[in-house]
Amino acid sequence: GRATQRQAFLSLYRNWRLSPGMKELKPGTEILLERIEGRDTYGDFLRTQLQQDFKLVEFGEFPKVRAYFDETAYLRGRFEFNQPGTSQLKPLVWQEQTRIVNNGILLGPWIALLLLLLGGKLRNSLRVLGLFCVFWYSHWNLLQIPGDLFRFFKFFISELAVRAEFGNWVTSELSRVAEAGALIWGCIAALSAWVFFKKREKIEKNFSLFLVFTFALEPIVLWTSGLFAQWSPDAQWWKIYLGSFAYRFVLGGVVILRLIRPDIFEFKKREGTFRYLPIAVLLPVVFVICGGWSWLASVFNPDSSLVLLRLKVFVVAFVLAFVTGSRVFALWIGALVLSVTVPPTTGHWNEANLFGFFLDASLLGWWITPFKGTDPVVVPPLKSLEPVIVTIGMSWVLGVFLNSVGVPAVVAWVGIVLSVWAYSQISHRSLHSVYE
Repeated sequence: GRATQRQAFLSLYRNWRLSPGMKELKPGTEILLERIEGRDTYGDFLRTQLQQDFKLVEFGEFPKVRAYFDETAYLRGRFEFNQPGTSQLKPLVWQEQTRIVNNGILLGPWIALLLLLLGGKLRNSLRVLGLFCVFWYSHWNLLQIPGDLFRFFKFFISELAVRAEFGNWVTSELSRVAEAGALIWGCIAALSAWVFFKKREKIEKNFSLFLVFTFALEPIVLWTSGLFAQWSPDAQWWKIYLGSFAYRFVLGGVVILRLIRPDIFEFKKREGTFRYLPIAVLLPVVFVICGGWSWLASVFNPDSSLVLLRLKVFVVAFVLAFVTGSRVFALWIGALVLSVTVPPTTGHWNEANLFGFFLDASLLGWWITPFKGTDPVVVPPLKSLEPVIVTIGMSWVLGVFLNSVGVPAVVAWVGIVLSVWAYSQISHRSLHSVYE
């Protein structure tokens, strides 16, 4: 679609913008756009982006730009730049290609999940996940994988070097910043895994402590995302965070069940030895290398209707946490891309609604995913999982779904409280009748 085409164009444009000759041009410089050959869509993208960065003129002795685009599974672009008044006889030519992202990026996780359900080992499933993501990224060409990886790190390093030189870390297109964050995250995650999961016999207790720790990270993630996304001074991150609790229906339903039926949340002792697989740390890194940022920015398309956007935020946040196996990474990159693509320009409550759905879904996806890196898969050893699963389903229908289609949050909360209370009473009596 148009959203994925725009992300592919931005990837090329960003790299070209930092190429020799172009990176010396200051914002607001007058530029003459001579000709664009290829699809009109990319011509519109280029004209719009140049108008944001420079001042376009129709004629005169100014720096000249000419562009050519060709689209297959890759977007190939050729940019010619000519600076008048210099000794260069030929224009500076820059050409490159980038993979056009699509839902095929999720093929690896689904194949890995199928392998796991068929009885495969978790370590092998994690390897299959990473390999198929890279295989898809190279358009099913094994011989092209080294070149694609080299191209990624080449532009990754060069852009970070230019950003560091000019001190520019806040822009409207943050994919390289997100990729740098993924690499930094990988180092931190490896260290935290060693600290939290060093003793295998205490791994479940450590997971509980880690989950509590991630709740403390939520306001920090939202605050830093607003800084990178360069929100307007009127947007207050703490108002959005506090308001998001009014829309965290899934978490609220589980908390209500916990208050009514605390016996359900008693831990039961489980047999077996748990171990942490460090290979899981690489999943978020592979995700961003294979175009994870572009995929997220495409699906979080603000041009969608409000109902569709809210539902997409929940589903995509769930999938993000599920395929990367990391609650912290899903929180960080998801909040960052949501802050960039859907900034709080329509009021704090609308943004709080989106972030409430996002925070709930990322928590739920992490809780369910087998890709957390623990073998066997760690699921909270509750006395009974069925009431929790049913409560999550009711909370999603009565809260997330109904609120997305226009039902007030107050009505949704009343429905959740009554339904959870009624179900807990019915399940409690059924349990007693079985024992009697």
